[in-house]
Amino acid sequence: MQEAVSGFQNVEITIVNVVASVSIDQPLDLPSIVKKFKNAEYSPNKFPGVTYRIKKPKSAILLFRTGKMVCSGTKSREEAHEAVKIVIRELNAKGVDIRNEPEITIQNVVASVKGGSPIDLELLSESLDNYMYEPEIFPASAIHVTL
Repeated sequence: MQEAVSGFQNVEITIVNVVASVSIDQPLDLPSIVKKFKNAEYSPNKFPGVTYRIKKPKSAILLFRTGKMVCSGTKSREEAHEAVKIVIRELNAKGVDIRNEPEITIQNVVASVKGGSPIDLELLSESLDNYMYEPEIFPASAIHVTL
């Protein structure tokens, strides 16, 4: 890997998105939810979930009738957990009884890397097991890291 990457001393890494999956293990009445919240969008002909947006931490939470949710747009694990807690609290306050503690799993973290020297992505892909680089599909690269 040494040949593919050099000059890491001046690298700035910024987390730009954390995606979390959530399960509350109970069904949700999506038409009822969307009627109660002005910051919720629901177009079942286009997408099977409610999009619920909050301003702080800035995020979008997708709610599905199965009781599954996806939280995206946060910048840290803590923000993702806080966004889910806010949505659960707001649902309960409007009469949507969430009985179970949410199970939250961080699924994806997107980071931007700036500075240092150029990185040879093809050479890097050959030297790491958990790395994906397919420039025909997406011009960036992905490294799978287990948290």
